[in-house]
Amino acid sequence: MTLPRLLDFPVDSDDLQLTSDDLPVTSGDLDIVKLAAGSRHSLAVASTGHAYSWGCNDYGQLGHGDLVSRDYPSLIGCFVRNGLQVTDVFAGSWNSVFIGYANSGHCSTGLPAKD
Repeated sequence: MTLPRLLDFPVDSDDLQLTSDDLPVTSGDLDIVKLAAGSRHSLAVASTGHAYSWGCNDYGQLGHGDLVSRDYPSLIGCFVRNGLQVTDVFAGSWNSVFIGYANSGHCSTGLPAKD
C-alpha cells in the first residue's frame, strides 16, 4: 500500500483509516505513550523514552537539527546520543517542547537527572 504524503490527506477523510501496519516500522512495533500535535507537525514518545517527530519542519520544530520535513515518524537522535529519556512532549503551532531526564545523572542540556 502506498500512503499519501503527510499534507496530501483530504480534509474530510472519514473513510481513511490507518493502522500501525500501514506505517514503515524498521525495528518492530512501538508502544507510544504520549502524543502531541502542532499546526503542521506531530510528536510521539515511546515507552522506551525515545522521541519521534514528523510533519512540516520550516522552523526546526521536529528537533532533527535541520529544516527537512518528514512524512513518517522519525527518531530524534540527539536524545539517544546524549543518553536522555523523554517522558513528556508538547507542541505549539510552530514549536515543540520535550521533557525528560538524563540516564547518567547529568547532562549539558540542563535536564535534571531522574531520582
